[in-house]
Amino acid sequence: MTLYSLGFRLLGGTLLALAMVGCDWHLPGKPIKPVEPKIGSRAHFERVYFVHCLGCHGPEGRNGPARPLSDPMYLASIPNATFEKVVEEGHGVLMPGFKKTPFSGLTPEEISAFTTSIKTYWGDPKKAGSDLPPYAQPAGSGNVKTGKSTFATYCGACHGDDGAGKEGGAGSVVNNFYLELVSDQALRSTVIFGRTDLGCPTYRGPYPGMPEGKGLSPSDIDDVTAWLVSNRVSISEEAKQ
Repeated sequence: MTLYSLGFRLLGGTLLALAMVGCDWHLPGKPIKPVEPKIGSRAHFERVYFVHCLGCHGPEGRNGPARPLSDPMYLASIPNATFEKVVEEGHGVLMPGFKKTPFSGLTPEEISAFTTSIKTYWGDPKKAGSDLPPYAQPAGSGNVKTGKSTFATYCGACHGDDGAGKEGGAGSVVNNFYLELVSDQALRSTVIFGRTDLGCPTYRGPYPGMPEGKGLSPSDIDDVTAWLVSNRVSISEEAKQ
């Protein structure tokens, strides 16, 4: 082999290698760039949920430690802007926000697409029904004294009349460690939407010992929420006792 032919082959090999790199050819040892699903697609929704939500909200949006997200009544009630804000900034003590940072998180476009997708794929207006009570507590509403009595009537069979739990029934909803971890809205959401995946009814019932179809009125919901919130004692106040 002459020096001329050897040089020609080396030059040809170099040009071929450069062409392969320029065309993003997968060379041995080169990491494969993952294909990102299109924002707004079902694949994108499932990926975001799997990465950021499944651990707390459970498979298929239920049976997790946190509120079910595949609840049609909840999805029909929560305003879109509120839903996006919760995903972006977090909620209460336990839920972090997923706002985009230099290291991780979701862009505003991704958050908007995700909340829209979750309502599209898991929402069901027929199952949610109509005439839902307000998602948020109306300003200045709720009578604590009446709420305590209403709670005992509707919820006492499982949680005890004082909300401290009942042997063989449900746990305490007035335990301060619990109340310090959840927000006022989380308490109201539980009163309205229940935890049907865990056997706790929605505000429509049925409640143990109550007639079929006898549920909580909007004012009942305001009162019970106000009473639950009134049981929260801040850490600093608790330390003084």
